[in-house]
Amino acid sequence: MEAVYDYLGRPLAGGPPETLDSAPLFVLLPQGKTREMPLETPLEVSALRQGSPSAVVLQLQMPQSATNLDKQAHKVDLKDAVELDVFAYNFSDEAVTGTVSVEDAPEGWRLMLSQMKIEIEPMGRTRLPIRVGTANSGQRPSDGWFRLRGEFADAGRPVLAFRLEPK
Repeated sequence: MEAVYDYLGRPLAGGPPETLDSAPLFVLLPQGKTREMPLETPLEVSALRQGSPSAVVLQLQMPQSATNLDKQAHKVDLKDAVELDVFAYNFSDEAVTGTVSVEDAPEGWRLMLSQMKIEIEPMGRTRLPIRVGTANSGQRPSDGWFRLRGEFADAGRPVLAFRLEPK
């Protein structure tokens, strides 16, 4: 190591700290030294998909306090059915009409939406009335991925995937 600096560029004479936190560190190494280190291979770039992006976008909004980044999930209290804040946006200059349906839901959960027809004004946003609860099996549902699919003809086929975890 040639030098170590904190997030403000101040030199750390004793080298890197023994315990790390969320503040960045800058470590200067001799040229070529990283080739000797067991670094993770960078992720490959996904192949370019054919077609054009959807003008319609689906989005789930959850409070930050419900978000569990380690599991890429949102925690929900299942004492009663929970209202989800799901929105559909139309980024085109024409009104669009289509459907949103449940493509996949994990075992033990019940999404109170089978299929919904909606219309969205140009550059507009529509809230989708979606509730989630347990499937009344008496067992705690597993955490898992939900997938909603939109069908909006020429405006696109947006997908919303999200993961819920019971509190």
